[in-house]
Amino acid sequence: MSQNFAIKVIGYMYSSIMETMDRLPFSGRYWMEEIVQGTALHVLNEHGNELEITSDEPVDICTSYLKLLENKGFLQASDYHLQQEGKEIHVQVNFSRCVYRDFCVHAQHKEFPMYCIRMNALRGVLKSFLHLDYTYSIEVAQQENICRGRLFPSPLPRSEIVIREGHMLKIAGERAMLMPMATYASILASIREHAPHVLVHVLYDAGFRSGLRLARRARKMYPEALECLNILLDELKQHGLGHMELISLEADAGKAVIRCHDSFQVDSISKYGELYRTPRVVCDLLRGTFAACLTELLQREIFCEEVQCQSMGYPCCEFLTLPVEPQLMSRGEGV
Repeated sequence: MSQNFAIKVIGYMYSSIMETMDRLPFSGRYWMEEIVQGTALHVLNEHGNELEITSDEPVDICTSYLKLLENKGFLQASDYHLQQEGKEIHVQVNFSRCVYRDFCVHAQHKEFPMYCIRMNALRGVLKSFLHLDYTYSIEVAQQENICRGRLFPSPLPRSEIVIREGHMLKIAGERAMLMPMATYASILASIREHAPHVLVHVLYDAGFRSGLRLARRARKMYPEALECLNILLDELKQHGLGHMELISLEADAGKAVIRCHDSFQVDSISKYGELYRTPRVVCDLLRGTFAACLTELLQREIFCEEVQCQSMGYPCCEFLTLPVEPQLMSRGEGV
C-alpha cells in the first residue's frame, strides 16, 4: 500500500469519526479531540525513546515530535514553522503540504466547525510532557494557501463536556440536567398564566444572565471578538438552541447580524402553544443571550432585537445587535 493512499485512508477515517461525533449533543467535538490526542499518545508510548528533546520549552517538544513523524516518513517537519511567544506557540503550514488537507476540505464542505488534527495532536504531546492543558485557535488564509494556528494554555475546562459521575450529570465539572422541551414550555405557560406582562423581560433577562457567564468564560481563552463570537455560537448550537450563523460584525459600531435556523423557541410554541396573544417574534431568550455575548466581547452595553422570526413565516430568525444609549439605560429601557 502506497504512503499517499495510507494517508488518504487516515483522512477518511477521521472524516467518518467527525461526521459521527457531529451528531452527538454537547461533547462530540471533545471526544474527537480525545481520539486524536490518544493517537498521538500511542505514538509517544511506542516511539518516545526516539525523541530528541533539547529542552522543556513547548516549542522544542512540538518540534521534536514533528521530527519523529518525519523520521517515520509521515510528513516533512520543515513544512511546519513554529515560533514561541511567551507561553504561546505559533504554528504555520502551507495548506497544500499538510497531510490532513483532504480531511479539512471535507470538513469545510460539510460546514463542520474549524478543527485541526495536527494542532490537537500537539496538544496531546504537550500535555504528556508538561502536564498542562492547552487549547488552540486556527485560521485558514485561503488566498495565501496558509494555515496559521496558535497553541496556548487553557485556563478553564471545556464547557460542553458532559460526563456522568454516579447518578449526576456534570458539564465542565458543574452539576447539570437535561430538560425536555415539554418541561420548558410548561414553565413558560405558568409565567404566562400568572404574570403575562413580565414574560418577555424574564426570558430576555434569563438569556442575558446565562449568556454573560458563557461569554466571560470563553473570552478568557479567546480574547479576539470575532473568533470568540463564532466559538460561542457553535457552543449554543451544541446546546441544542438552534443553528447559529454570524452574518456580519462591526465591532467598533457594536453591530452584529446573527441568524438562527430551527430555533428551539419557535419549535416550542409550534408544539406546545403560543406565548403571546398576537403574532410576534418569540425568541426573547436568544435575544438576551446574543446581547450578553456582544456586551462581554465588545466591553460595552449591547441590546439585541429580533427583526424576523420563523414563527411568522420567515425562513430563519434574524437578530440585530446595537449599542445601548446611556440615557436609555438610566431610564431602564434597555430591555
